[in-house]
Amino acid sequence: MEVVSHNVEAMRAWSGNINTAATDYKDFINNLYTLVDNLVSSDFTGGLSQDFENLVLDKKDDFIRYSEVLEECAELIDKTSTNIENDEEELRSRIQSHDVFSDKMNI
Repeated sequence: MEVVSHNVEAMRAWSGNINTAATDYKDFINNLYTLVDNLVSSDFTGGLSQDFENLVLDKKDDFIRYSEVLEECAELIDKTSTNIENDEEELRSRIQSHDVFSDKMNI
């Protein structure tokens, strides 16, 4: 019996995709900074290289925060899908017991 319907499976898939993207993004950023570190320490030295390294390093925290925001979004979507399922199950149970409005409305 489907009383109220939300596609929580799609929400969880979306959450998983966002989580995967956040992990891929974080790996990409870590690899990028490894390349920058290697470049500055071996191939590209001098005053300009230090300026470049400082500018790039100054942005690393921003890049990491973006991946954290993606992870938080994925967690929120996953928790919301669980809450929806719990609400639907409670509603389904109340309807089946013909007790839809009791305990919720004290009139």
